[in-house]
Amino acid sequence: MEAMLVRPEIGLYSRTKQVLYIDDDPAVAIVTQYSLELFAGWYAATTDARYALDVATSGPWDLILLETGRGDGAGQTLYQQLRADPRTRSIPIILLTSRLMPSDYQRYSQMAIAGVIPKPFNPVTLGTHIAALMDWSLPSPVQTLN
Repeated sequence: MEAMLVRPEIGLYSRTKQVLYIDDDPAVAIVTQYSLELFAGWYAATTDARYALDVATSGPWDLILLETGRGDGAGQTLYQQLRADPRTRSIPIILLTSRLMPSDYQRYSQMAIAGVIPKPFNPVTLGTHIAALMDWSLPSPVQTLN
């Protein structure tokens, strides 16, 4: 699903992917948001786990990136809630995690996810990595005039 985004302040109309990133670390959330907007050309929004279900059900998201590396099980619980809700069940999910062990691959292979990206990630190539997992093409690089 692609949405038409309008930026009236500069008269820009564009078709872009809409990505929701869920993470309780505001610094990582901002880096991820800017990374996806600047280097992939997508619209990205962030929220923490407390508001995740409300935000996830409020928009036409093409993808949910879910941070699951805190170790307290909150990411897994949120994943289950997103999959149980009919409004978010069909939205692809990619997990971002700082706790990726070889034993996790068996569990992840049995989950309904589009992929797993280990943290730390490279902000410049994050969009390329996601595009490969989702079989999306990235927009052409923007040409700038000096």
